[in-house]
Amino acid sequence: MKSRSDNFLEGNQFVAIQQQFSKAELNQQIFNEKVVVNSNFFRRSSHGHRVIMSPNDFFYYGRTTDLKLIWQQPEFNHHYFAQQLIQQAQEVMSTPFVLEAEQTYCQI
Repeated sequence: MKSRSDNFLEGNQFVAIQQQFSKAELNQQIFNEKVVVNSNFFRRSSHGHRVIMSPNDFFYYGRTTDLKLIWQQPEFNHHYFAQQLIQQAQEVMSTPFVLEAEQTYCQI
């Protein structure tokens, strides 16, 4: 489990939630098992526009290896797509459609 230090648990229902879903198709599988994420504070809009892939960092539950895959990422500049995203961001700096930090993290 990964949780922010300014949060606290009031139950363990997340265990049953994680176990009630079957595994994904092997060709679409990213993690070993499902990961439970609190979606209450996902960003749904930014600067008046709808956004996608903008998770919060409050709570994640799943296998340790899966959570490390999410949270132990190399520095952004070490990813093969870093320069492409930087270039795209520079091209749209004057528009309201710049990726938020959470969206960039999901791209990783």
